[in-house]
Amino acid sequence: IASCEAPFSFTPLCNVAWRWAGATVGQKGVVLSELHGAVDAPELIEIGSDSYLGAHVTLRPLKVEGSTVTAVGVTIGDGCFVGPNTLLQPGSMIKGATGANSIISSHEIVPDGRVAIGDAQKPCTLAWRPQRLDASTEWGWAFTSSLAMFATERLGHVVAVQAPRILLWVALGFVGRYPWSPPLHEVRVASLIHEAHTTPLLRVWLTLSTVASRNAALVLLLVACLVMADPLKPLTHVVFKWLVVGKATETSKVPLRSGQHLRWACVQKLARCPAVDGAWRHVYEYASIYASCVGFKLGSRVRFYPYPSLLLAGAAEADLVEIGDGTVTSAATYAHDFSMLHLAMKPTSIGRGCDLGLSRHGQVLPGSQLPAGTV
Repeated sequence: IASCEAPFSFTPLCNVAWRWAGATVGQKGVVLSELHGAVDAPELIEIGSDSYLGAHVTLRPLKVEGSTVTAVGVTIGDGCFVGPNTLLQPGSMIKGATGANSIISSHEIVPDGRVAIGDAQKPCTLAWRPQRLDASTEWGWAFTSSLAMFATERLGHVVAVQAPRILLWVALGFVGRYPWSPPLHEVRVASLIHEAHTTPLLRVWLTLSTVASRNAALVLLLVACLVMADPLKPLTHVVFKWLVVGKATETSKVPLRSGQHLRWACVQKLARCPAVDGAWRHVYEYASIYASCVGFKLGSRVRFYPYPSLLLAGAAEADLVEIGDGTVTSAATYAHDFSMLHLAMKPTSIGRGCDLGLSRHGQVLPGSQLPAGTV
């Protein structure tokens, strides 16, 4: 289910995919950004109408105790807002017009008018009421957004996976035409062995040396293609980001499911294909040059180590992120937030001399201002 959902994340077709899988999903205004979990038992998931589930929401409908698995289920009522990175444990039930964030423990019921944060519940007085998310049911918008997301995902796949293969195919066709190429050299050696009537030992030696040279040439050619194709990823990210969203500015007036939100989501989608992976973690300048080109405001001697791939967490709003001199970071840094069904951009900064290098699963939340020397 997760693989089928991936091309259509943040689009109405994500709702359709989960309905086909067996989940009970409301017909009006349901938005599933990315629904993780429930892969083995989607029939135990129930989501009401006019609800919004943010990114990385995980639902656990199966309760595992020792060697016993119990089908419990998870229920989300009408008009609920479930924030990003929320985990709903087996038996969780969220009733209408409530909010949830963090982890909801097993068999916990969140009644109407309350918000759950972890194991605690507090009264929730909403100053606003979510209106019907009509954009999720408009087929024109659904087709456009789903097609845009699918095309973006295919672009990332071509750049990350197919580009080295295409280069290798072109390179093999190119070098095969020259006399010094391994295929022609192998043919000449075979002809020499056949015509010169060499001794058996010399025949074996020539054959083994030819095979070794051919394989070595292929390995070197493959490595060269991989090295040449790798810079295409950051180059594609930079060009795509500036063409699609341009320079990010501080704002809180971007409605969800609007055209601007769709463009931002497409850039975030492409960011799932890391532009700078772990193989470049010791080449600090490589990641820093990419970060500067995509919009990050960097001080001197900034290092994205040892997990530079997390640099892309906030690529779409990189212009609002500032990192001070001498900082080492691996934390995912965001400048976007969600408020009252709007996408908000908030300036985020990390001070000078901070050490977040071991924060592989750490996050710098939007609007944060980390002081200098934070560890």
